[in-house]
Amino acid sequence: MGVLVTAEQTLAGQQSALSKETQWLRRFTTFEIALACGFLIAGLAVRAVGGGWLPLIIGGVLAFLAAAHLYKQRENVRQQRIIAAGQQGEARITRLLERDLAPDCYVLNDITIPFARRSAQIDHLVISPQGVFLFETKNWGGALSGDAQAEKWTQIRSRDGKRVQLSNPIRQVARQANFMQQFLKAHGFDAVPVYPAVVFSNSRTTWDAHSGEAPLLRPDEIPEFVYATPTAPDFGFERVRELVRALSGKELL
Repeated sequence: MGVLVTAEQTLAGQQSALSKETQWLRRFTTFEIALACGFLIAGLAVRAVGGGWLPLIIGGVLAFLAAAHLYKQRENVRQQRIIAAGQQGEARITRLLERDLAPDCYVLNDITIPFARRSAQIDHLVISPQGVFLFETKNWGGALSGDAQAEKWTQIRSRDGKRVQLSNPIRQVARQANFMQQFLKAHGFDAVPVYPAVVFSNSRTTWDAHSGEAPLLRPDEIPEFVYATPTAPDFGFERVRELVRALSGKELL
């Protein structure tokens, strides 16, 4: 089994923040609606006896704010569903890496690589005697098309046939690989090779895309991708563990 060093935290944090915001919005919107109704009813009564417009205006403003907050709640719920799907996809990859890789492979999930006041967030990082493997996980469904150099890819969603423009995941993982190479050089691991790849965790995803140097993989193709790579020179057990400590900040057993 692969050795799990770090767990996913970014998506869990986003999910928690959205959940708290949605709960607060629900309570606040209930208050806004009640207050808006009160002002509107009072405004109608005031107007009926020839009074001014101020209560109606206040009620209208409150009603508008309540409607905006209701829309925000719906958007939050939609975003939570997307994040939950992403969490499921990343969890599936984590289980596979733990189960199918050898004990000399270290798995770092949701790792941030800092360099020169910038950073790159990586979904899954595998450190093994073969080198460093970067996996960008996408839970996209439907049919995908694009190429390695394009800024955007096209997704035809399976549920409604709608065409959506998505950021090119190959360019994303290439940037991550560049950060990783700079990190390795700065920490004395110049000779360690870096192998980026994009993993589509949704079994219903199909693609017609030219991947360039970063292959496009199904989850069950990851172990073969790792073990088809030759062992890196001067990157034995202790050096592997040294790099894992540098990346994770954790002492290994």
